[in-house]
Amino acid sequence: MRNQGKKIAYSDNRETVRTSSRYLEESGAGTVLSLSLIGAISGLTLIMFAASATVIDQTRLNAIADNAAIAAADALRGLVAGYPCEVAKAMAPVTDCFIQGNDVLVTVQKGTLTARARAGEPG
Repeated sequence: MRNQGKKIAYSDNRETVRTSSRYLEESGAGTVLSLSLIGAISGLTLIMFAASATVIDQTRLNAIADNAAIAAADALRGLVAGYPCEVAKAMAPVTDCFIQGNDVLVTVQKGTLTARARAGEPG
């Protein structure tokens, strides 16, 4: 039941207050606004989760490429038995492996992510 600008009388002897009909016709606007804000915040949260998952996957792939390059460099120096690129491929899904002097360049790819690493003799 809507009160169209009428006085409201209270039973506990409070002062009578005149209400504006403008405020009474705004029913539900706050609900729509709050649901819109909740939806926008939820959407942004999901986008941030997806972006952070990609960053984490790229970081893990970089670490795998580093480990494969170090293992290949150890094989190049003779610390580990085997051909350097074969050792790297045994550790990670290596797509490219090149030997340049005393360095080994390794490229690892997983899905759409790519990581490159270089390892060689210290110094």
